[in-house]
Amino acid sequence: MGSASTVREKSVYYSPQIDGLRFVAALLVFIHHSPDVPFLSGIKEYGWIGVDLFLAISAFLLTKILLLEWKATEAISIRRFYIRRALRIFPLYIFYLTAVCAWALIEGHLVASTVVGWWLGFMSFTGNLMTAIGGYSPVPFTAHLWTISLEEQVYAVLPMLLLLYLLSGAGRRSFVAIALSLIAVLIVARLGFTLLGTQHPFIWVLPLRADSFVLGAIAAVLMTGAQMKHSSLLTVIGIALMASVVLFPPVDVPGLYQVIGYTVIALGCVLVVVGVQTDGLLARVLSWSPVRYFGKISYGVYVYHVLCISMAGKLVASLSSNDGPGEGILIFALGLAMTLALSSLSYELFEKSFLKIKNRYSTVISRPV
Repeated sequence: MGSASTVREKSVYYSPQIDGLRFVAALLVFIHHSPDVPFLSGIKEYGWIGVDLFLAISAFLLTKILLLEWKATEAISIRRFYIRRALRIFPLYIFYLTAVCAWALIEGHLVASTVVGWWLGFMSFTGNLMTAIGGYSPVPFTAHLWTISLEEQVYAVLPMLLLLYLLSGAGRRSFVAIALSLIAVLIVARLGFTLLGTQHPFIWVLPLRADSFVLGAIAAVLMTGAQMKHSSLLTVIGIALMASVVLFPPVDVPGLYQVIGYTVIALGCVLVVVGVQTDGLLARVLSWSPVRYFGKISYGVYVYHVLCISMAGKLVASLSSNDGPGEGILIFALGLAMTLALSSLSYELFEKSFLKIKNRYSTVISRPV
């Protein structure tokens, strides 16, 4: 078997609408963390579903790429998978985390042991565990980074589990049955912890809400080599399931809704991911060049957005004494512009060089750099 780094062996799997969908996910999270804007109040309350959309996209895409690697080489290189993940996640993550923690130490509002402790937690990808036990990180502009820890924990085992499935020769039905059994285990576990009275964000930040990962992987397995049918219907059903979140209390209010709620939202997200794979109006909108580019830089949008919203708020407060809805709109617009600008600069001047190296370790190229 030849090296996966040779150009002639590389293949490309790129779904431009997935990039557009990434931007939708990032925008939902941005709205969720933004100040109140009158015409976005409903989305703000439930914009947290952008996290689940991110997770569903990621699980679907990474599983799909690993399956294509297996098809091309009859093997999955777990080492190369980890290298690719590191080159995509680590540079921006380590830079941002270290910079904001260093600023927190210089500012001196938190004791050094607290800042260093959270830095170590996030660096070891146990930040979500610390959050589950002690609440969100008090280090400014880092509370949202628990999602990176959650993702890395799941992707530490994903390629190994997928390789075991492929080596076993089991069919798709067996994979789906095992995966759905895992969903059932997650539901029962959430029920148990809810009845025990655990408070937010315990379930929210732990693999207990990994339904989006599992269903995303199922979708990738079922779609590989399959002909897509009724994609528009799947998209409509998916959007309806995602919209059903308005029937639930806010995410920080613990209750029995979270037992099945995460599964419903995850299913909706995955159906949308699958539905936009074929041509249609939504797929064409998501594939539009500006939307696609914003999706390409969506990792930076997620990492930087809390910092940029805060900076925008301070800038607007220093220039205006108006405390009405107009101020919220101004902070939102300025914060979004700053986030997109900073994310673009970060991608073009910093992240892109690592992505070019990442492609050397890819049998299947998932996106043009």
